[in-house]
Amino acid sequence: MMTLYCASMDSPIGKLTCICDDVSIIRLLWAADNENEAFKELSRVWEDVQITDANETAAIVCRELQAYFDGHLKQFSVHPAFVSGSVFARKIWAEVANIPYGKTISYQKLAENAHLSGSRAAGNAVGRNPIPILVPCHRVLRKNGELGGFGGGIPIKQQLLRLEGVLFDEIEPQRFVKRCSDTV
Repeated sequence: MMTLYCASMDSPIGKLTCICDDVSIIRLLWAADNENEAFKELSRVWEDVQITDANETAAIVCRELQAYFDGHLKQFSVHPAFVSGSVFARKIWAEVANIPYGKTISYQKLAENAHLSGSRAAGNAVGRNPIPILVPCHRVLRKNGELGGFGGGIPIKQQLLRLEGVLFDEIEPQRFVKRCSDTV
């Protein structure tokens, strides 16, 4: 039997729920996500899975998320475990995990860095990222500097980028002061 551990926290962007194994984070859910659907998805990965209250790993994730939102943490210590998704998606997520705090990258450059072709396919994989914030998909933008999409919603993407010091054009808040090519 596989045991997974679940913890929730209130944050400036709403309730966040993390699902962890003994040492890694497997999912981070937004307030709007359906926890039961996430649990069903994980039961397809492991036939016999049990979800229980937080362990130390889940508690660390919550503490570190709070420190991140407080502006005191730039890198998380709990590593992600990608337990679902295609080989392509996992490569993209692993590349996203390498984007430094406060930096951005275009979908096209992300695909190139992962030695894969297709910025649209990379964008689709980014959109299915199971561990947002810790695997910082909010740092991926269109190559023209526009925000693109985000599973948590564009206002949350803007809020996370502002927290990290990424500046917006105040006249066109969908566009950044720096273009993606000027960053990572």
